[in-house]
Amino acid sequence: VEILWTVIPALILAAIAVPTVRGIFQTNTTPPEDGVQIEVIGHQWWWEFRYPELNITTANELHIPVGQVVKLEMGTTDVVHSFWPPRFAGKRDVFPNRETRLWFKAEEAGYYPGQCGEFCGIQHARMAFHIRAQNPDDFQAWVARMQTRGPQPAAAAGTDSVRTASAGASVQQPGARPAPPAADSAAPATAVPQDPQYASGEKLFAAKGCVACHSLNVHNAPKGMIGPNLGNVGAREWLAAGTLKNTDANLARWIREPQVIKKGVLMPNLGLTSEEAGSIAAFLRAHK
Repeated sequence: VEILWTVIPALILAAIAVPTVRGIFQTNTTPPEDGVQIEVIGHQWWWEFRYPELNITTANELHIPVGQVVKLEMGTTDVVHSFWPPRFAGKRDVFPNRETRLWFKAEEAGYYPGQCGEFCGIQHARMAFHIRAQNPDDFQAWVARMQTRGPQPAAAAGTDSVRTASAGASVQQPGARPAPPAADSAAPATAVPQDPQYASGEKLFAAKGCVACHSLNVHNAPKGMIGPNLGNVGAREWLAAGTLKNTDANLARWIREPQVIKKGVLMPNLGLTSEEAGSIAAFLRAHK
């Protein structure tokens, strides 16, 4: 009996250890030369995704092509975080001033959740992200759409234009590298109907100082912005790093009461009225 008590647990441990060790070695092998290069930057409490070869920047929703290797170079701007995409890989800690790498390949299309796996402050549990694995044609269509210049907002009275402010003339984090001049190679965007609410939101976005922290340029976006890139926020399924579903009402509520919804984030309550928040939400939802 004592021999069985020893042998059976040993066999169970061996059955667990073999695939685990194999997986560890696989994740530490050198990735193929080809593949999609993505920079992942952790912030309290959201994720920034940059595609340096494609000149695309987005936030909290990572688009990848099925059947192609994805190579991630990861770091943070503040504290230690942990990038955890459970469908594809184990947790990988990310650090300030130090690069961590991870690579994987999606085998089928889908929409997969991910989460910060390292306690990083009071909103750690609300630092989620999603991975949208797309068929190659759909991924290329997404890239083409992101590289299309989005709606170019007009200047509000007494302010710089949103396009100028979001192209780099704004508050940036210490140590951030200046962005290169924006190229004019992007294709013309489809016109967005500018109803009165949209036009009001366009002006408020500049007048209320949103441009100090957020860029509306997905293509050739500035680096080092304090807040998430909002150039395609209207197409995302979630807001505030997985905290709220992306609806008109939730976006307006998030704009008006960020400290109520996610206390401790850098985004302040600006004292907006419900009507003002709704107008800014309508303006942002047009950016897809």
